[in-house]
Amino acid sequence: MLVQIIIEEKDIELPFLCVKKRKHWDVGYPLVTVAALKKDNYLRFAFSGLCSYPFRNEKMEKSLNNQELSKEARIQEAIGYIPAPVINDVHGSADYRIFVLKNTLQDVLDNKGGAENV
Repeated sequence: MLVQIIIEEKDIELPFLCVKKRKHWDVGYPLVTVAALKKDNYLRFAFSGLCSYPFRNEKMEKSLNNQELSKEARIQEAIGYIPAPVINDVHGSADYRIFVLKNTLQDVLDNKGGAENV
């Protein structure tokens, strides 16, 4: 049972974004959820809906923050670090989830979709 979470006060005001992508508009189980937090000019990411468990992966973050690569190359490299098989079920195939993830990450990196602060 979770009893308490302690967060430093300075971190409460950090810019963040949480994007849930569903197969059918705003109804149904999210296929992919991406949460991003910007701290010290570095984007931190958490993902759910891709694997059988939610995760945060430092190798993916490092790739997505690598300014020496194009956005497309950063996204492609990050996808190579997904830590477990991508879910393939009635809600969406693994290929479709990867497609949705690529587009969502592109939006986050482009500061689209409500990500003005990230």
